Amino acid sequence: MKNILLAVVGLSPQVITETLFALYQQSRRIDAIHIITTRQGKEMINANLLSPRDGKYYRYLNEYDIDPESIDFGFDNVHIIKDRNGMEIDDIDLLSHTGRPALWKTAGSCLPRSRVSGV
Repeated sequence: MKNILLAVVGLSPQVITETLFALYQQSRRIDAIHIITTRQGKEMINANLLSPRDGKYYRYLNEYDIDPESIDFGFDNVHIIKDRNGMEIDDIDLLSHTGRPALWKTAGSCLPRSRVSGV
């Protein structure tokens, strides 16, 4: 079974590296990371976490000698919540207009059809 970290992230993508560190300390293996966020959140994640030069995710991997190929995580693993018209939302406050179904639809689209369990 694959261990997938699914996170809903706003404008503070460091929660991903902090979570990875906590799981690493517990010797929990992560095979893939999927993030649900807004359009603005995706921009922050791409700039601060996934930047190949100085992204915090790559610094974390380097610091703990983790092979980047061992975790499926990249730009395609960042999923944007969309409104009823299929437009990416800019702010999580707009989710109140879109409703919870948009969040669950986004979550369902990024996870394989398998048993999901909590960490």
